[in-house]
Amino acid sequence: MAESPNYFINLGTVTYAHKAQKILEANSIKSVVGKISDTSGNRGCSYGVYVKSQKKDEATLLLRASSIKIL
Repeated sequence: MAESPNYFINLGTVTYAHKAQKILEANSIKSVVGKISDTSGNRGCSYGVYVKSQKKDEATLLLRASSIKIL
């Protein structure tokens, strides 16, 4: 069985990415902190968390309910 692809939840800062990871872990959702670069050169880099695609809706709702702003 193929593993589902990962989904990136953009949070902006490394601090929020680590906070999000702790919240998700406490709710049994595995995540990995990651960094993406803005290829247009307008914003620089951004941090967030990768979660399994099938968990993206649950993770997003949980983070918003925890007052974590998703970009």
